[in-house]
Amino acid sequence: QQPVSPGGNASDTTTSTCFSTCLQEVYDDNPQYQRNITKICDDKDFFKQLDSCMDGDCGICDDLRFHFWKELKCDLPIADRRHAVNLTALVFGVLALVFFGMRVVSKTIGFVPYGTDDSLILAAFPLVIVLIAATFVLTSKGLGLDIWHVRDKSITAHYQVYKQFIMVFGTSYALSLALIKLSILAFFLRVFPDIKFRRAVHLTMAFIVVVTVTYGVLFALQRKPLWMFWEGWKDKDPRGMMLNTNATAISHGSINVALDVWMMILPMTQLWKIGIKQKKKFGIIAMFSVGIFLTVVSAVRIPYVTKFETSKNSTWTQRTQLKRSSGL
Repeated sequence: QQPVSPGGNASDTTTSTCFSTCLQEVYDDNPQYQRNITKICDDKDFFKQLDSCMDGDCGICDDLRFHFWKELKCDLPIADRRHAVNLTALVFGVLALVFFGMRVVSKTIGFVPYGTDDSLILAAFPLVIVLIAATFVLTSKGLGLDIWHVRDKSITAHYQVYKQFIMVFGTSYALSLALIKLSILAFFLRVFPDIKFRRAVHLTMAFIVVVTVTYGVLFALQRKPLWMFWEGWKDKDPRGMMLNTNATAISHGSINVALDVWMMILPMTQLWKIGIKQKKKFGIIAMFSVGIFLTVVSAVRIPYVTKFETSKNSTWTQRTQLKRSSGL
């Protein structure tokens, strides 16, 4: 599907009454702009005046047409990252499948006994596949393009797929992440017998369950009525009831980063007590410290989630969020 203007073709930029009115007002104030299109593209004040008028008087669709007009008149390149998003999802999907397959083989041949941690991974894997598949569906609806190059009905479909995906699966990302954390904690229980340590692990598991259920409900009930999830993108002044999605996303991401750090500290308290040579001990500690990478990625992801929640250009900014979520 090739990029198109919001209404279906470029001529729509001239049929927007509000956009045309604002454009004419700026032209009237600065007649030289009508004679020199190059000067318009290089003049930040022109777009500042036009943007100010649009923000005050026009709707969301008019604002999209303004950005499309700017790109068209100034011959700006079309930003298209759909293939990059799909490739990222595919690569990490294949990696997840490979490591999952290795785990299944090791259990099948009896190399490692089956445990609760394996059951949790089995539950998480289908959700990871759903997340990867949803990424391909969303790119077909405009994810990876600037939103003014996506048809109105495709923008609505994009939001509908994304928001229904969140409601039906309680966020595949959040739930699969929780199951994987629980799997790691279950593995700790298999390895370390210390009573105080096991109590700390059980409390951590209970906390993860409470957090996942709580945020699953918050994500599902962000907007009321529910259909405003995918129709409300056109509203300049949001209708109905709306939760602070920015605060929800930041707090959820921050809690997960804190949990990652805590889950790295937990095994270290036991590994340090093991009566083996220092060289082997540091090797085992280094193996358990691989999670530092995921913790850093989780922390880096938070600003991008925030940017998406406040962005008018969601089909573009959301690509970064999903790429990092797929990677995690």
